Amino acid sequence: MNTTHCIFCNIITKSIPSYIVYEDDMCIGFLDIAPITKGHTLLVPKVHCSNILDFDLHYSESVMHGLQIVSNAITKALSVEGIQILQNNGSGAGQMVFHIHWHIIPRYADDGLNHWQGKATPHKAELQGIADSIISNL
Repeated sequence: MNTTHCIFCNIITKSIPSYIVYEDDMCIGFLDIAPITKGHTLLVPKVHCSNILDFDLHYSESVMHGLQIVSNAITKALSVEGIQILQNNGSGAGQMVFHIHWHIIPRYADDGLNHWQGKATPHKAELQGIADSIISNL
């Protein structure tokens, strides 16, 4: 992929403006321009990859560290009641920018966001079949 067409790569290189709240050698955090709640922040590794399937695990520790640092700062700065971390992979999962990223979403009382609703529990045989299929593909 030509990373010059990736909005997150352009934010990383500071070719376009953004509201950066965190940066280290391996990742950068900036405010989402279409926030779900006040303080909604994105954390992005500085290397381009489209999703978790091609994510360079060399960046894992830095991403987890950045998620914790930014989450703590948001919690203190905005008096949130919780933090939701979200990461989508592929258009079917709602990914719109194909540079892997994590949403750090501050949660507030009565913010109007609902957790997903679970479906009826599948039969044990179905659960076992799904588990076996996943295990055979590890």
